[in-house]
Amino acid sequence: MKTRTRLFIRTAAFLLVLFLLIQLISSILMEKWKAFNTIAETYITDQYNHLEHNSVELAVLGSSQTVAGFSGIHLLEQFGIRSFSPSTSNQPMICTCYYAKQMMKTQQLKAAVIDVSMLYEKVFPTGFRRVADTAPFSIDKLKLILNHSSYLIKKSGWKKNMRTIWSYFFPFMQYHDRWESLTKTDFGQTECGPFVFCGNTSQIARQSVTDIILEDKPDSAADELPDENQLYWFREMIDAFQQAGIPVLLIKTPKYDWTPARYRGVCALAEEYGLEYLDFNTRALFDDAGLNAEQDFSNPEHLNYSGAIKLTDYLAEYLCRRVSFNKCVLTAEDEQDLADFHAILRKNELMLTDDAVTVLSCAADGDCTLLLQIDEGAALPEAIRKKLEPFGFHADQAGIEHQDFFGLYTGNTLVYERYGAKKYSSALPSGLKLELKRETDKNLPVLYLNETAVSFPEPGVHIVISADRYPNIIRAGTLSADENGMLSFTPSSGLTFSAD
Repeated sequence: MKTRTRLFIRTAAFLLVLFLLIQLISSILMEKWKAFNTIAETYITDQYNHLEHNSVELAVLGSSQTVAGFSGIHLLEQFGIRSFSPSTSNQPMICTCYYAKQMMKTQQLKAAVIDVSMLYEKVFPTGFRRVADTAPFSIDKLKLILNHSSYLIKKSGWKKNMRTIWSYFFPFMQYHDRWESLTKTDFGQTECGPFVFCGNTSQIARQSVTDIILEDKPDSAADELPDENQLYWFREMIDAFQQAGIPVLLIKTPKYDWTPARYRGVCALAEEYGLEYLDFNTRALFDDAGLNAEQDFSNPEHLNYSGAIKLTDYLAEYLCRRVSFNKCVLTAEDEQDLADFHAILRKNELMLTDDAVTVLSCAADGDCTLLLQIDEGAALPEAIRKKLEPFGFHADQAGIEHQDFFGLYTGNTLVYERYGAKKYSSALPSGLKLELKRETDKNLPVLYLNETAVSFPEPGVHIVISADRYPNIIRAGTLSADENGMLSFTPSSGLTFSAD
């Protein structure tokens, strides 16, 4: 009897160790989804998996529409409401339902906001994997995988989906080829990216969009049916919320391919369940929220940070008239997040403005590197000199008049200043490799960022600003001042910015 007991214990211990080892290998080999892309999915799912219990009162659920189109950190600062948006790009309703049911167990939800965009999208394989691969093992995750596997088998059979289904349980089967691309960061705890707060990102890009307002779109009057699987899990989620007595608000953030037929379909669902539905593709709500098609979008499908703040303000005021939230007390971690958030907003201004004073003031907040290049014989007006002094600029005017000048300043501190050099190269704190050379035919400086050429428009006082913590934020151009001391900034050609 003792021998059998020992054998059972040893076998159980072996299986437990094997299981834990497989989970560890899976966490290392799975796709991280964590580059500085539009959504930064792994940062969001990791943030959610470490969310403190009973800390959130508002769930904001959906896909990339809510990640980019809502600002939980702004809601916390302005209204004292703590929210979280466990959403990723192309997230299917089955995963949104999984998050909803989990949050009902672990959080003290007073309300839920659900974006309905994915009702009319097919179930993308990567959309499911982003959630299933990053979720810690639990009974809820097991149910999620089994339910999705049943859908795949029903759709196209077991044989075709066998490997995929097994890889949901053991992700290393899907990502075994990542051995060749492993880095040290794969073996550590995933840290939340600097753009992610409360499950939302601060989109910096700005793009003028059209074809948003429903009333301006042609209407065929034909019905457009939701995806069958998406609709099933949407209903499952709404039923769970209503059984728990948690009020639900349906929304649709502005999106170029949203149609009048889809609007009518969601209105019918909202009426069926007795829910309120706010569609910001309608002219009335788009205008009421103060949204601007030229300023508030990062692309035709997503709002940028300014649009997200406007939509958040509107939703917060709408919800506060209907739900009694507890005003939470900010923690030290909240204060740090807010400081980081406002630093990003300043970098947004740095990226999106051509006003010389704003460019320099946003760059002078302590975590930027400034490269200054002044052509031989170029004038350095006193107005420009005064604006450069906070960075640590100490150059001698007489020296600048007879030779080229280079200056490097980090964190508003002088690194070095050089006279007479015809070219310059350096690795910036943001990780970018920077070189400055001269065009032989025009004798104008040419900037190379990671070997991409960026031309300055004219001789004079040239600056390159790099945001040290955010590698994608770079401004380059020429400063000038008129006889009245008014500064102007002419951006360099060839330099484009992407939030990806």
